[in-house]
Amino acid sequence: MKIALDGRGLANRSQRGMDRYVTGLARQLLELGVDVSLLYQPGAPPRQEHLEGFEPALVPVPGTGIKWEQNSLARALGSFDLYHAPYEHGIPLLAPVPRLLTIHSVTLHSYENLISSGKLRGSIKDYLDVEHGSRYPSWPNLYWYLQVLRANHFLVPSEFSKQEAQDFLHINPRRITVTPLALASIFLKPPVTEEQRSDIIQEYGLTTPFILFVGGFEKHKNVQGIVNVYRKVVAQRPDVSLVLIGTKDTPDWLVREAQPRQGDGATIKVLSNIGADLPYIYEMASVFLSMSWRESFCLPLLESMSRGTPVVASDWGAGPSVAGDTIAATFVDPRDIDAATEAVLETLQTCEDQPVKDAARSASSRFTWKECASRTIEAYEKVLRA
Repeated sequence: MKIALDGRGLANRSQRGMDRYVTGLARQLLELGVDVSLLYQPGAPPRQEHLEGFEPALVPVPGTGIKWEQNSLARALGSFDLYHAPYEHGIPLLAPVPRLLTIHSVTLHSYENLISSGKLRGSIKDYLDVEHGSRYPSWPNLYWYLQVLRANHFLVPSEFSKQEAQDFLHINPRRITVTPLALASIFLKPPVTEEQRSDIIQEYGLTTPFILFVGGFEKHKNVQGIVNVYRKVVAQRPDVSLVLIGTKDTPDWLVREAQPRQGDGATIKVLSNIGADLPYIYEMASVFLSMSWRESFCLPLLESMSRGTPVVASDWGAGPSVAGDTIAATFVDPRDIDAATEAVLETLQTCEDQPVKDAARSASSRFTWKECASRTIEAYEKVLRA
């Protein structure tokens, strides 16, 4: 089986969830005997640090943007059995081979539903950086819908995502395969040493104990909710700081929030594009906090628990099913700042207990790239048989 995989995202310096999905899946597919090639644009090859430990074939395909997807890519696929687009886009409308599309989240449709149902107030622009909703007949919307229509099969990270794909995109459930995510290899490192701990504190200017968030700084991640919870926590625990780790640039409003305020005692540290030290920072945190309005999987939650750090997170979306029934995770309504504050304060009291740390690691071990890849191969074979 010769598979072409869109590898354009691996040219980015820092890996987000989708990038970890691509590298984790490709590595395991190769171990299971699948011939995997990463296709990319010349001048933007996958970064070598993202390919550490495995060697997929790297295939440059000329072109950029829509021309790359619809012309150059379509021609390049003639030498493959199947094409897999893992980044929610990149499906050529005409191609000589079957096409699979991974949909991590139907975010726009989901937020429209949260607003129309009354769970969230305001308009779509209050939660997403878009001008119009999914029903607005814009070219980007039309182009994406055409790609969805031309995909032969769909992969999603959770049952929650599968249900949303059925409800909002009206995809037949028989054309959807759930392939849960797993941990990147860097999260399998040994525990942080005292020397490493000291170096990391000095390099990044951290103060312990701290509450940690890792993810994007986009509106729908509700980072403002995290800051609001922290300011209530620090009123009772002035020794606790907040560390926010994102990718790309820090928005202006967050820069202002992180500025010291006279008399409140808050310490907010904003970092971006953390690489090899990220697992250790997870491990050094007392609590991982996420107030996202909804998550289709919440990979940072899994990453946190893998390092023995308990979590407090939104109960909207797939988070509760990812964590499972464990004493290491507490879930709250993301609108309820008081409930989240109470949960964080309680977790701070037990975060160093060994049973809590053991429960966190045990919960994270339920997910493996072998399981993800095995289910993906089943989907490949199903499509090829058809």
